[in-house]
Amino acid sequence: MLLYRNLIPLSPAPSSKWTASRIEDEGEFVRRWKRAASQPLGEISDEVILTVLAAVEGQASDTVTPVRSRSDTVTIMFYSEVLNVRQDGKVAILSLNRPDRRNALNLDLCRDLHAALGSLTDARVVVITGEGSAFCAGADLDGVYGDAFIQALYGMLHSLTKNPIPVIAAVNGPAIGAGTQLAIACDLRVADERAKFAVPTAKNGMAVDAWTIRTLAKLAGHGPARRIMLAAETFDRDQALLCGLADRAGTTDDAIAWAHEIAELAPLTLAHNKLVLNGDSTDDDAIAESFTSVWASDDVKEAAQARLDKRAPVFQGR
Repeated sequence: MLLYRNLIPLSPAPSSKWTASRIEDEGEFVRRWKRAASQPLGEISDEVILTVLAAVEGQASDTVTPVRSRSDTVTIMFYSEVLNVRQDGKVAILSLNRPDRRNALNLDLCRDLHAALGSLTDARVVVITGEGSAFCAGADLDGVYGDAFIQALYGMLHSLTKNPIPVIAAVNGPAIGAGTQLAIACDLRVADERAKFAVPTAKNGMAVDAWTIRTLAKLAGHGPARRIMLAAETFDRDQALLCGLADRAGTTDDAIAWAHEIAELAPLTLAHNKLVLNGDSTDDDAIAESFTSVWASDDVKEAAQARLDKRAPVFQGR
């Protein structure tokens, strides 16, 4: 589906789409894209197109097609059969769309999530949820043992933690195994009454990486983390709220409403805070640079002026 609702297809519509695996080289991709768009060559910069090519490189499930917005600007959109993406003002909502598999993560879904996160240039906050009755029932066991899947899974999870945009998990049902990993990779978690959290690797002879276990311990505490990892316990919503694994009780709509509140806060400050919360000593230089940038930003001046004007500040993220 389209990333933004206000976009309409080019007329005439492109006759074909190309997956990244079929792109032979950058120059050929640019030529084919421009021909399909029926655009004068000067109206679409090679840099814009190649930026998108880089974003989807090696991700064969993604298809790329040009669209024109009502303001007559050109944008590249991602299409995905396994991930629904929509924009609600400053909030982007990503919905896992494999309800027949209870939104289990496979190679395509991991790659599409990673690609979508990199394309959300206009969003201030992201909400991730699942279609149907489950948030994410774990990894799809048909492909979980492949190296490509493991790389795609952890690449996607770590992209969530490093993305400067706050991400909220709207846990609208069971989050099992990789589903719990996805939830704890997000910055905040809103859990409805059907939410459950578990990492049952001890029941299936598998293992998760150290980041998963340590992050779980940071969020839920070492005691609850030991019960989940060593006794293979499942936590319901109330248990998750009690130990800090979930931050709020609520529905997906509640998570989106919270995201809109957060979207009005200062973006540079949020990015700095997230960098500190998720970083380690190797990030000290980036944290120092971020700290300086926040204090030198126009948003600091805007907040000061808003106090004088007795109004809410309007932050621009610069």
